[in-house]
Amino acid sequence: MNRVLSYIDGLNLYHGLRSREWKKYYWLDLVGLTQRLLKQQQILEAVHYFTSTILPKKRVIVAWPPERRSEDLRRAATASTSISEAALRLSQLPATVTSESGHLLKRPKEWH
Repeated sequence: MNRVLSYIDGLNLYHGLRSREWKKYYWLDLVGLTQRLLKQQQILEAVHYFTSTILPKKRVIVAWPPERRSEDLRRAATASTSISEAALRLSQLPATVTSESGHLLKRPKEWH
């Protein structure tokens, strides 16, 4: 099994969804989305959400959000794939999520 660490560039993901007018996918389960992108021989170790730098001597596989690309990241990547609307649709969080501190977080009725 190959272990995978996922680094999600939140700014690119947000703007990619926004450019497609896919606000309905803002309430996104990032772990679920990442797991849907894994191959059979891969196991997810962790998901990190931020704008990241590329670690030297690591195998980098980029999952491109809609309509977003970085030439620098493409050159550094070992491989890449695109995030489909189907993967986004299947990776939505439930309407209500309980935080670790016990607070209820509810999906907004409308995204602005």
